[in-house]
Amino acid sequence: MNYDDLLAILGNFSGYQLRNYVMLCIPIILCAFHKLSNVFILGKMGHRCRLTPEESINSSFTLTNEILSSSYPFENGKFSNCSYFTDHYFAKNKTLHDELQCAGDYIWDDSKFQSSALQEFELVCDRNFYKASSDSLFMIGVFCGSFLFGHLSDKYGRRKVFVLSLISQLIFGFLTAFSTSFLTFTIFRMVSWSRIFEVFSFSLLG
Repeated sequence: MNYDDLLAILGNFSGYQLRNYVMLCIPIILCAFHKLSNVFILGKMGHRCRLTPEESINSSFTLTNEILSSSYPFENGKFSNCSYFTDHYFAKNKTLHDELQCAGDYIWDDSKFQSSALQEFELVCDRNFYKASSDSLFMIGVFCGSFLFGHLSDKYGRRKVFVLSLISQLIFGFLTAFSTSFLTFTIFRMVSWSRIFEVFSFSLLG
């Protein structure tokens, strides 16, 4: 018996297959949303050191060339966004010309993104590697989820684990949005994606 003979017995593509296909497309679309959300959640925002405590955190990111040249070191073809001069443009004491690192006090460029986790957790300058670590742990969630939930689906059935994956995606995706620290933010994203990956796998295999 060849494939064409078997297809004649099973029947052609009909409403039942169409309904299942459409329903399985929904979690796959959610997979894409979660996967591509990194671009927006950790959106890169321009930043510069806040020169004085009196400067409002809502101050304009853009400064004149006169202020920039007298306040920030010029490095690698641009003004530094992680250090500034002690005798900057607004300094009252201009006797010392030392270079200081930003002490976690930045003015942000919100022209592209109004806010992001990069800004909220200040993942810039000497904390820049945290962003890469978060992305790496995110993919570790994919790796671990493929083994863990693949095993559970073989043991307890795909439907049960499929539903568990959807519920877990909802819970941990919600918790990610309301994370108050970088650690919880990274953990929730990692756990959330480990479930989403399995939803995608079950959709293809089911």
